[in-house]
Amino acid sequence: MMLVKEKTFRLLDPRIAANCVEFILNDVPHDGRFEVEVRKYRKRRSPEANRYYFGVCVQTMGRELGYRVDEMHDVLLMGYFGTEEKEFRGKRYLFPKRRTTAPDTVSSVEFQGLIQYAQQVASEMGITLPDQEGAACST
Repeated sequence: MMLVKEKTFRLLDPRIAANCVEFILNDVPHDGRFEVEVRKYRKRRSPEANRYYFGVCVQTMGRELGYRVDEMHDVLLMGYFGTEEKEFRGKRYLFPKRRTTAPDTVSSVEFQGLIQYAQQVASEMGITLPDQEGAACST
């Protein structure tokens, strides 16, 4: 019996669930050690959305406004997700509530909202960003 090293099933309908159970019962040796993980399915954001946000929105706005890329990203995160105040050595500082947009921490819907927020801010500040669809960007 040949074992597939890793197999992912997206249980989007009952037939796929049946295939998953069949795979576990018939294709996984019962004398080995395996891990089965079940988690809610989340649509992954596209690499194009990621490239557009970082390669177009963040870079263009940072260049136009005089921010480094990481600073511009932080400013956009604070504007969209909000801030929290923390104390360090007797002084109060503002930080973004979110420090990352990694797919496991920000849903594709939230990330699209962040892009729309960046587009809105850019427009209000007179910065022209190409449309997300068809934007050529490199990062």
